[in-house]
Parts: sequence; structure tokens; C-alpha cells
Amino acid sequence: MKFKVTPKLQLNAALGDDNPFASELREYNGNTGYYGTLLSRNLSPFFNVIYQPRSDTIVSLEYQRLKTYTLDTASDSSNHVDLSMGYIF
Repeated sequence: MKFKVTPKLQLNAALGDDNPFASELREYNGNTGYYGTLLSRNLSPFFNVIYQPRSDTIVSLEYQRLKTYTLDTASDSSNHVDLSMGYIF
């Protein structure tokens, strides 16, 4: 989703979700990958604010939460905050 508040300010949001059926994952229980367990779901909401104070400068603040679930245990999560600045030439 994208929402332009003013010509110089915009808000963006997105959601990524990878969630296969557990029955399909259990068929391939021999392939555990690098983590030693089957990863069953990845969820990633994202939000950012982009501000253009001048015609040649952009500033962006971004937040993303990554959440990974394994097949039979609890989830692990991490938060990511990023501040970026760009110059248009």
C-alpha cells in the first residue's frame, strides 16, 4: 500500500507471508536444512516513511519485523530499523 500525504511525504506498507500446509512439510521431514528443524512459516510486515525535503534529496525511515516459525515449536523474531538518505542526480 502506498499513501501520498503531500507531494513531499509518502507512507508505504507491505506484508509478506509464506505459510505452507503442515501436512506437506511433514512429508519431507528428512530435509531439515541448516537450522536442524523444519521452518514452517515466515511473516514479514514492513512500513516506511519517505520524505523529500528538496527536489534532489530523499530521507527514508523503515521498520520491518521478521518472524519465523518452526514446525513444532515456538517462533523467533527480529526487528529491523533503517534510516536512509539519498541524493537524486
